[in-house]
Amino acid sequence: MRKKIIVALLALLFVYNCGYAHINEYIVPDEVLLELYDGARVADVVDAMVTAGYMGIGVMDPKIAPLWTDVSDMSHRFSGIAVTVRYGPTNRPMHPGVDLTDPASYDDYRLWRGLWYHKLSGEPFVDYIKPGTVIVMDNKDDNDAGSTGSNNIMDWQRRGAVGLVTAGGVRDIDEIILQGNPVYTNYYERGRGERIGRNEVIDVQRPVVVGGALVYPGDVVVADSDGVVVVPRRVAVRVGQIAYQELVDDMISRKNHYEALGRPLDETVIVPEDPETFFKRLGLHLYDASRIDISSENPWYWQYKGETILLLGGSWQDNLFNHPGGLEEHLDVLASVGGNYLRNTMSHRNVGNVFAYERDESGLFDLYRFNRDYWDRFDNFLRLAFERDMIVQIEIWDPWDFYHDHQSFGGWSHHPFNPANNINYTSEESGLPNVIEYGAVSVPTEHPFFRSVPALENNQIVLRYQQAYVDKLLSISLRYPNVLYCMHNETGEKVEFGDYWADYVRQKAYDEGLIIHTSDMRRGEDVRSEDHTHIFDNPDRYTFVDISQNNASLGYGQRHYDNIMFVRERLSYHPRPINNNKNYGPVRGGEETISRMGRMIFAGSAGARFHRPHPHENPSYMYEESEWGLGLSPRAQKIIKSLRMATDELNIALTEPGNHLLSERDDNEAYLLSEPGHQYALYFPDGGSVVLDMSGASGQWNSRWINLDQAEWEHAGEVDGGQHVRLTAPGEGHWIVVLLPAQ
Repeated sequence: MRKKIIVALLALLFVYNCGYAHINEYIVPDEVLLELYDGARVADVVDAMVTAGYMGIGVMDPKIAPLWTDVSDMSHRFSGIAVTVRYGPTNRPMHPGVDLTDPASYDDYRLWRGLWYHKLSGEPFVDYIKPGTVIVMDNKDDNDAGSTGSNNIMDWQRRGAVGLVTAGGVRDIDEIILQGNPVYTNYYERGRGERIGRNEVIDVQRPVVVGGALVYPGDVVVADSDGVVVVPRRVAVRVGQIAYQELVDDMISRKNHYEALGRPLDETVIVPEDPETFFKRLGLHLYDASRIDISSENPWYWQYKGETILLLGGSWQDNLFNHPGGLEEHLDVLASVGGNYLRNTMSHRNVGNVFAYERDESGLFDLYRFNRDYWDRFDNFLRLAFERDMIVQIEIWDPWDFYHDHQSFGGWSHHPFNPANNINYTSEESGLPNVIEYGAVSVPTEHPFFRSVPALENNQIVLRYQQAYVDKLLSISLRYPNVLYCMHNETGEKVEFGDYWADYVRQKAYDEGLIIHTSDMRRGEDVRSEDHTHIFDNPDRYTFVDISQNNASLGYGQRHYDNIMFVRERLSYHPRPINNNKNYGPVRGGEETISRMGRMIFAGSAGARFHRPHPHENPSYMYEESEWGLGLSPRAQKIIKSLRMATDELNIALTEPGNHLLSERDDNEAYLLSEPGHQYALYFPDGGSVVLDMSGASGQWNSRWINLDQAEWEHAGEVDGGQHVRLTAPGEGHWIVVLLPAQ
């Protein structure tokens, strides 16, 4: 009876939540990364990280060092994929408090001991170990516990682990050295006691910090006598390629020294494979710095052709490719004012637009026959944008094409996928309706088109036609280096649909040896909603975010800016570009359309673009504005030009939002973008006067003002740094002041 009571009490004591996180699926397989980093040296990887813009990131404290080395075969070295675990000190009783000299009590102790290992301080991470795993263990505060010993480390090795990196907590060190288990740890934080009564598992497959370096599950870990370096998964291909090239260069140079000195060659100077052949065999192209990519200087921005850029734009239609008349001139006008950001939905909603498929004699679409005119227009548009160094954000599925009628030819009644409009399937065969009488909304509808993917209804009849359409799109777009991929225009449908297509297009690109960037735009205006945070919290699937709907009804004044800052904070664990491909017009708030443009830039957004002047369809309205958007109207041109002139004065890659340096400021009065001590820019939506803390910026500073509606510099002056400085806009309206050192 006593034993049953103790077991019951212990069961209550050891209630434990084993909800361990799984690593997200990655486009580049582990096997490719393992081979890319096989034989990598820490020094080369650290240099490659710097080249990629990650100065000082990922390098662990030198105290995290190998327990042993063997340079005869370099068996102490390893590289692999991180599996993470965190142990922490327990706050539970050490033991049941029984007399251990009593044999019956000793049995109780053994039961308590086994339950501790099984429930509280076990090794649930072993389920994630596979060939090439590096176990990364955060246990620096676990009460002198020996979480790693000569026995369990052999089990990990048998499962496929190539090494262990840990903050401490290693015991049986003599046997570990004898067994040749590669371990990197702080020797002076070794643990002597067993885990029972000392520590518990806190997290598995969650981010950990070891040796001052943040490690995510799936990151690449490289270790040798120089220490340990961690490569974030998002840049692992780029860094691995650069590191391999550096290794090869070093091998060739050192081989020349060996030969000159008459020294016998060893494996450290024999190039295993030339880089181009090696990368091609792995299915990786040589890293192409000319493609649109996340900036290596600042991950909040984009880079193109190796330079950090800011995206600014406006145009008269969303589906520009389907409006070839006057298109080239339209792009030239945008370029003339510094615009470089284009939106392109794949829609067919307007007069003069064409559809993606051919029709038969009866007028029905044949989903096996693509319309060459549609795809030629698409190719022509991407070519024209490429020739002008413009970045195109494609939105693959536009809900306005799939619900009730919208404009001249938008809506389900016109769509080729509607069973009533094609010869390929019936409504009964496809599960798609002939009629849709409702519009797009911010929550999932019952529309089966958006439930075709395996995670939802797995409608293979519809899915194969969807895949063929996307394959055709990618066969054209992947040839161009200036394209970003957004799965939808403002969708409220289930996130699983967008997830599927983001994975699909990235995999297709990877199969071509390319890395592209993907996002999904949600329809809801509340950026704190669950579907928005789904995008924010999946950085390996959605490598940038688009929060265009923040620029609608809910995004007014200070709240608009605060929403963007909320998104930045949410993304701060994995910074990436924030795009705003739509900035709605005066119908959403008068001068707000201009103010939003400024706030987006001064909140550190990577891109901002004026929305189209809906509902205009005739090209004669190409430079008009409407209540829905300024498009590329004369006023929009002035604003874009002014923003480009002001930001061109800055090294924007080094700036960040800095309103904390402003005082005597009312809500929505002024916004600061700065690199303190080096460069400052303030935006005033409607005049105003604030105090800027320049106490850390000594010397003389030049100031210049620009009125966004004039696109001309004026009111140049000088400011004394090293103090708090009052800055007052020259008048009402939209103003930017830029302050740079006089020398």
